[in-house]
Amino acid sequence: MMQTSAIENMGKKVEISEEGYSLSAFISPFNMRVRLIKYNGPRIDKVVKKLDELAYKNDFAKKIFAKVRESDSSVFGSMGYENEGVIKGYYNGKDAVVMSRFVDVVRRSTQPSVVEKELQVERILKGVEESSHEPELPKGYVFLIAETENQFKKLAELYREVFESYPFPIYNPEYLMETAKSHIIYGLIFNENGKLVAASSAEIDFNNKNAEMTDFATLTSERGKGLASVLLTNLEKAIEKKDIKCLYTLARSKSVGMNVVFKKAGYEFTGKAKNNCNICGEFENMSIWCK
Repeated sequence: MMQTSAIENMGKKVEISEEGYSLSAFISPFNMRVRLIKYNGPRIDKVVKKLDELAYKNDFAKKIFAKVRESDSSVFGSMGYENEGVIKGYYNGKDAVVMSRFVDVVRRSTQPSVVEKELQVERILKGVEESSHEPELPKGYVFLIAETENQFKKLAELYREVFESYPFPIYNPEYLMETAKSHIIYGLIFNENGKLVAASSAEIDFNNKNAEMTDFATLTSERGKGLASVLLTNLEKAIEKKDIKCLYTLARSKSVGMNVVFKKAGYEFTGKAKNNCNICGEFENMSIWCK
């Protein structure tokens, strides 16, 4: 049996339950991929075949992206998936293997200019060490957890200004409010004039006890003040009592700032998802960091 539900114009969520397995996936023409959300059952081979079927039925899908249990990774690997990294402790303390199958070989390739930029980032990261000091807000700045309708409207406006494109509908305040009710904590920083200047989120998977630290955005005029580090630290504090065993992120590989933020905060680089999603107007490699 198959049921679908639409989320904005980003794509559709698919729920499939058949003999020997079940799965949830998100089919996105915007990201040109099929993303495995969760799966269960003994027939892992059927899970892989169904993902292939979904990709071929939706011929815009050039990549299939999945986080899989370590014990299942050999099945995915034998059926054409590449190991792109690991997220330590993702499954209630047990590792997840990040795996992808490139339906189109072009999607697998990284432009030489991007490779050079990523090498520059890697060289910079070699000189970065974990910080022993907690980051501080500039004088007059305030950190808040988003709660009001007006705050979510301002948050959507900030995301629209910072990101030319994004793999999830964060430009929509209704989406932000709905997800805040269920599993996402949105952190906000306002400057001394009460203007929202930076934000990020912690997306919590309560079943598997992990949280993705994501959606970091800072106005160009406010960069260089350490606001992303403040956001990360305060969101970590906000989920301290929720029995979360794994914190992780997928950061833009060619972004110096965000990769430095996570390394300073004690996260470990554990892989790279190639051309993974449509962000800031193009498909980008995403560096995997976990803690």
